[in-house]
Amino acid sequence: MKRKGIMICGLNGAGKSTLGKEIACRWNAEWIDNEQLYFSNEGEYGTFCSSQTARHRLYARIDDSTQANRPFIYCCVNNEDDDLLSYLDGVVYLSIGKEDSQARIRERSKRQFGTRLAEDKALQEREEAFFESVRRKDTGKIERWIESLERQGVPVLRLDAMASIEANANQIERWITTIKKNRVETQDIVC
Repeated sequence: MKRKGIMICGLNGAGKSTLGKEIACRWNAEWIDNEQLYFSNEGEYGTFCSSQTARHRLYARIDDSTQANRPFIYCCVNNEDDDLLSYLDGVVYLSIGKEDSQARIRERSKRQFGTRLAEDKALQEREEAFFESVRRKDTGKIERWIESLERQGVPVLRLDAMASIEANANQIERWITTIKKNRVETQDIVC
């Protein structure tokens, strides 16, 4: 039996990681952040591996036999890897407007780097390039992907990223309980 978890997705700044950590704590689940999969093993900020390496790292963590009975919470902007769907109980989509997304990632950058951001020209340029890449993201692409998942019958929970972490975490818990209950009832009928 495959290990199961949920994927939390949405634009940068939607609060995926914060919400994912909250749910992981509540469920004693493994929290997997897609961004961390791309960093080098040494954790050097700004040194990224290939998407193929990141994919291998994701599946190595999901397939880790020492974690077989422990759910996982996987946070990413989106992941269109169809193989991943068989591991998921469902997908949580945190919806956020571009302006709110931009404001949140700029605030996060200020918290993370503090005065260094104003003093380090290379860091400042890298962060501005990141802000610009987020600004240019096609929000419609993520929405179309979510709609395609719904058409495939993948359980999707749409949440407002501007709602409180507590409110969204509570909604996820109710939603996943319903999914698991329905799965058990369906298995009972088939047997």
